Amino acid sequence: MIFKTSDLLGDLTVATEANIARLELLLAMPETQLNKQPAPNKWSAAQCAVHLNVYADFYLPNIQKAIQKGESEAQKATEDYKSGWLGEYFVGLMAVEANEKPKKTMPAPKNAQPTTQIYTKMVLETLLAHQKQTLQLLFAAKNVNLARLRIKTSISSLITMQLGDTFRFNVAHNTRHLLQALRATES
Repeated sequence: MIFKTSDLLGDLTVATEANIARLELLLAMPETQLNKQPAPNKWSAAQCAVHLNVYADFYLPNIQKAIQKGESEAQKATEDYKSGWLGEYFVGLMAVEANEKPKKTMPAPKNAQPTTQIYTKMVLETLLAHQKQTLQLLFAAKNVNLARLRIKTSISSLITMQLGDTFRFNVAHNTRHLLQALRATES
């Protein structure tokens, strides 16, 4: 898929701002509501946030390093960005329908599954900080080539995605689980 780079970064910024608004809704809720699992083996809102924090702790530092590398090597941004096949696959796995429910369901990797212990709002505040950092990184990415910079995936250091696809995956993943978190608070 080919995107105009500025449109892609703009759309990802808008989606991240929407995720921040979702987090602010969650932060206004009582902890009992945030910790309530909607059904056995279904994640609470707080558990969704823990899961997203695991991914943010992995990807955001790697994204930041890639952007710094791109800036130091003077890799200029291009007008268009062409997504890679692996990026398209991973973003497709995270896609949500018009009704805001996932198109596909899948188990989280064991290292990214939250426990059932009680969490505090600190988990959500950490996730909010991660979302704000994502906004900063999206802004910084305007100056680098999104296709040439590669990011290792959490699956394996041997599997990499383009920076643009890594952003797309992360924002889609955040959206998917923040919508899940909001649904969990409604039950």
